[in-house]
Amino acid sequence: MTGSDYTHTASGLRAVFTTLKAHRLILHNPAVLLRVGTPTPTIPLPLDTTQIRQAVTSPDPARAAVTAPLAFHALRPTEIRHLTLVDAATSSMADCPCRIAPYASRPRSAYA
Repeated sequence: MTGSDYTHTASGLRAVFTTLKAHRLILHNPAVLLRVGTPTPTIPLPLDTTQIRQAVTSPDPARAAVTAPLAFHALRPTEIRHLTLVDAATSSMADCPCRIAPYASRPRSAYA
């Protein structure tokens, strides 16, 4: 077994045996030495820039406000979901600790 099949199987076994050990149904966790690792990441495919440009300059403010952080700062969908209007108004990304750059001028104007 290789790749993501091994990763998913090993992490499943570790979870089962960790739960059994926590409930004291077994004395030793035999899966403790299994190395899970991470699945191989995929390379994102390029998007059509005309669609992104249309979304950023859209007259619909919600569409522009969601697309701007995605296009300019490469925020992930979960990070965008957790942004608040306060983050946009203060030009900070408080919910995104890995991002320290302030919002670009275009995203800031999209929220206004």
